[in-house]
Amino acid sequence: MGQHSFRDDNSHRPDPSDTDIATKFVDLWELSREDLYSLCLGLMGGNHVDAEEAFGNASIVALIKFKELGSTLRDPKAWLNRLFRNACMDLYRKRKRQRELGVSNLEDLEGLQSPSATTVLKTPQQSYLDRELDAFVRQAVRALPERLRRPMVLRFFRQLSYQEIGLQLRISEENARKRVQQARAALRERLAGYSEGRPGLAPEILDSEDLQGAEDSADALASPRPAENEELGARAVTLRTVVVLLPSGLAKDFLLFLPRDERRNPEARLAALSRYTEKHPGGWKKRREIAEVLYLAGRWEEALAQYRYVLDKQPFLLEGWLRAGEMFHGLSRDPEAVAAYQKALPLARGPGTRQHLRGWIDLCDHEPAAALVSFAEAAVVEPANPAHWIAMGELHLAADRPFEALAAFDQALAVDPDDLRALTLSHGALLAAGRDREARRRASRALEIAPTSFVAAKRLVDLRCRRGEVGGKEGKETRALLRTTLHHAPDWSGGQDSLALYHLARGQQAEAEAVLARFVERHPKHARGWSLYARCLRRVGKERPAAKAVLAALALDRSDREIYLLASRILPRTLPAEAGPIREEMLERFPESWRTWAVAGASLVDSQEPGRACRAARQAVELQPRLAAAWLGYGTVLSLSGELREAIAALKRAWGLLPPGDGLAEAPPIAFRLAESHRLLGETAETEKWFRNTVAAATELLELDLPAALFWSGKALAGLSDPQAALRDYRQALRGHLFEPARSEVLRAVESLEDGPNREYNEKPRP
Repeated sequence: MGQHSFRDDNSHRPDPSDTDIATKFVDLWELSREDLYSLCLGLMGGNHVDAEEAFGNASIVALIKFKELGSTLRDPKAWLNRLFRNACMDLYRKRKRQRELGVSNLEDLEGLQSPSATTVLKTPQQSYLDRELDAFVRQAVRALPERLRRPMVLRFFRQLSYQEIGLQLRISEENARKRVQQARAALRERLAGYSEGRPGLAPEILDSEDLQGAEDSADALASPRPAENEELGARAVTLRTVVVLLPSGLAKDFLLFLPRDERRNPEARLAALSRYTEKHPGGWKKRREIAEVLYLAGRWEEALAQYRYVLDKQPFLLEGWLRAGEMFHGLSRDPEAVAAYQKALPLARGPGTRQHLRGWIDLCDHEPAAALVSFAEAAVVEPANPAHWIAMGELHLAADRPFEALAAFDQALAVDPDDLRALTLSHGALLAAGRDREARRRASRALEIAPTSFVAAKRLVDLRCRRGEVGGKEGKETRALLRTTLHHAPDWSGGQDSLALYHLARGQQAEAEAVLARFVERHPKHARGWSLYARCLRRVGKERPAAKAVLAALALDRSDREIYLLASRILPRTLPAEAGPIREEMLERFPESWRTWAVAGASLVDSQEPGRACRAARQAVELQPRLAAAWLGYGTVLSLSGELREAIAALKRAWGLLPPGDGLAEAPPIAFRLAESHRLLGETAETEKWFRNTVAAATELLELDLPAALFWSGKALAGLSDPQAALRDYRQALRGHLFEPARSEVLRAVESLEDGPNREYNEKPRP
């Protein structure tokens, strides 16, 4: 794009108000110029000549009108957008009127949209014949094969150069020229037949009103417009996980959402393709297939080597540059990812796609805020494209903003309720927002529409294990889901974690530990695998081995927030000297995450630093003021620090923020902390009220987490001075294989209650 500037008439000295308005306009212009030209280019179908003309016309009007209206405009940027959009529409109508003049021969098509076209006075008979000829030519263009039709339309109806046609169609300039020549030859033959009086147009076509409407546009002559998300990848119907070895040596899981279910043996397919390319070394299509097989196998360095060859041969292959950018970014080679996305940018046809690519460039440049703006602008341009909303949702998730992430994912699902990516990725945000039931529903729906969705299967397995559904008929269903996970993702760390959880739910502690121990033995550089192993060890009470495992995870990867969060939970009681520096490093690396501040607050309480603990927990609610879990963490830290009145206010705020009919996981601890805070203040009626609320909330939690529900119920019943009922629930929680550190707390409580007057209590199963 050329540089566009404005020159004002300086023959008179402007008054101060004129100077102020001019300054405001210059500032606005500098901010908006590039976007306005992009708007014109998109509205004029990629035709730079028309875009320049519309841009120039609107620029002059903008400067004049801004002097008149500048002080009254509420939203100057929106006003500019409307003005330039109107200029484009005016030029489009002008071009349409010029097209309606008709053509006398095929070569006249070249000048049909030229700005120099002039109106010619014709007799009614000549006008009718010209109209018939024009309609015949358009019908003939529509009848061409697509590979010839699109170049023809772009050349003669949009006045694009052969180079621009090549860019849009992702073919070489020479190929574009050749296809236009072939299209001209085909049309000349049909036009010759028409001139000789052979059958031409049916009367109903000739009389059709749509010759004056949308059918006159170049888009109607070209092939039907693709689905809005086609350039960014077709709709995902399945997914795969791969373990990729990064240049640093770190092994990392990646989830790949795919438009088709690839079941062929990748090794056999790779061997066959390699044999073919040995015989035909000059071809690129088979090499592209090899690159895709290597991509699906997680061998990304090798895949990129193949794509280099493909893109040298086919530099207009948009999908190739997108795939290369994805892999470079995944491999933490962001400068190369930026270069790939910049190569893709001029090849994208849709303005939404171009803006989306700018978002990826911003992200690879480590500018997530700018990337979010770019994705949002893409969504404004193409609101019916789920890809833009999903990209926004993923960015919000990465910044630990669950409500914002859900808003974006819900927009994607409003467009396509069965979008596999949105259903899958929104799960974590739903749990963070306390919408446990909706999270379960989406996991079930994802598995319905994609039976091979191992992520959804894993989530349902985890839920069933926490509910104790690991034996009998229910256990068979759980095992079936677990088999789905392990069959479709046999070496996925998440699947191995679910297998370990299944063993824990059955009381098979040694088997659970062995599952993850074998995983880290096979993948010693897999940081997330070490963190899952650490969590498993902590759950069974092996805190020192858990601390060593989480430190091993941190040594491998200091970019994973989840590992820091786990370390800050494990280390304060086992390796306090290590805990402090790691906690501070976590806060420095992830200051935007509410969970880092909440966990830091709890860690500081354990370290006997109540003042800092309260300040850290307060930061969590400032980042997410609508989140019940953030207020629960803050209220808990205040309560443990002795700030009881402030704790009660924070906890009541948390209670009020629970989603109606949901919030199963947070409700019992909120109610229990409120009861305890009132008890310490000697407020008996409020204490009893909130203990009863705890029991009611725990009853609801039974559908999500059986041991945790019984744990909270037992604590509340003990507070209500009902030791027999408390013992009943505590014992059932232990039989349900309650995890540490809650298990040790329950064992102490049971011992204390059994030493009292209820030692001979004959427990009865909870209904």
